[in-house]
Amino acid sequence: LKKAFDLLTRAATAGYVPAQTDLGVTHALGLGTKADPAKAAFWYGKAADQGEVIARTNLARMKELGNGIPKDEKGAVELYEKALKDGRAQYYLGKMYQEGRGVKADPLLALMFIRKAADESNISQAQNDVGVFYQLGEGVARDYVIAMGYFLRSADNGGTLAYDNIGLMHYEGLGVPVDYQKALSNFMIAARKGIPKSIYGVGVMHMYGQGTLQNDDEAYFWFALANSQARKNMHSEFPLGTIMDDSAHNMRVQEEKMSKKRINGLKARAEKWSPSQ
Repeated sequence: LKKAFDLLTRAATAGYVPAQTDLGVTHALGLGTKADPAKAAFWYGKAADQGEVIARTNLARMKELGNGIPKDEKGAVELYEKALKDGRAQYYLGKMYQEGRGVKADPLLALMFIRKAADESNISQAQNDVGVFYQLGEGVARDYVIAMGYFLRSADNGGTLAYDNIGLMHYEGLGVPVDYQKALSNFMIAARKGIPKSIYGVGVMHMYGQGTLQNDDEAYFWFALANSQARKNMHSEFPLGTIMDDSAHNMRVQEEKMSKKRINGLKARAEKWSPSQ
């Protein structure tokens, strides 16, 4: 890696634009050298100034997050707008419009850019998000059939969150008949990947015997797991406080009919659990 890094540095210093982008990546990830976000931003900037789309997207993302350089959401928006040939730039710009960061919130523009990333660049996260727009009727008329179509595309494309949304559609009967077995199987796929909302849903279905036999031990295990995973992911973009509170409440309800030994055993099982890859 060190030899490759040295060769890349020479090419980038000589002005070869693709090498400048790649050198930015090596500094960002610490490949063949110590990770250095400031140096990554420097080389991305060099390539971005010469029109390199990937470099513009990468630098914009660093500005958006304040990753090793000063946070600058307006600057990020400007760079994303110059990199729209990159599906990632389309998606990130759409999220900026959706959340009103660096630009005035606009659900119509948000959907437009995110849908371009979903349809033109086949980005699974964008496909899931378009599904949510149609599921909730944000910036577009609510349409559960279109929503499910995007969720299924995202799931087929490796999108974990899509399985949670597919599970919810089957659980609540949104555009499809209520089907607890399909709901549980989809929640379970997302739960095994560590999605707190899905983990909680699996707990609820075991508590009430929906799509499976009623099982207090399994319900308690999944609630304990939802609580711990929500705590670990409190700084994620998803609001997890409600899941944490609801799972803790359901644990207390279950504990009233369980021995201390059973409780401790199930908590220990939850502590040893780790998401599947």
